[in-house]
Amino acid sequence: MNEKRQIFFLYVILFFLSCNLDNQSRNIILDFPTFEIENNSNQLKQLILTKYKNKAVYVDVGGPWCRGCREEVPSMKLLQDSLSSADVVFLFLCVKSNKSECQKFVIDNKLVGKHYYLNDLQSKELAQSHGILAYPTYLIYNRTGKCEYQDAPRPSNNLTIAILKNL
Repeated sequence: MNEKRQIFFLYVILFFLSCNLDNQSRNIILDFPTFEIENNSNQLKQLILTKYKNKAVYVDVGGPWCRGCREEVPSMKLLQDSLSSADVVFLFLCVKSNKSECQKFVIDNKLVGKHYYLNDLQSKELAQSHGILAYPTYLIYNRTGKCEYQDAPRPSNNLTIAILKNL
């Protein structure tokens, strides 16, 4: 019985390792890197300026507890498919949640993109620095790293694709 458990856990570990995909357009990052400096506004901008330089970035701020976030998942997938040939990064910031709930939500919904977990303090700082009052909230950064929309339209809004294509 003990050997069967070990084999089971080995398969689970292999599954998670195989899910840590990293290609240009579709990826699921399960390790959820966290922001580690005090000012999330500056760090988010730095991340976009360095790691996602010259790309449009659509930021989804929410969590598994958020009904609106869950309702937007099918539209997010359609949006990603529609923009698969465009140079757009889909960045998900999981807030007001615990890391394991965020990871489960991403896996269960097969959400592809760049995923970052923010702890409670970081979630509050991000909300304050970007004027976030409700969830889900979407932000759009242009190719130079400037936040063009602090209250961007949701994935289900037809304007979203037009905005992202024209950045």
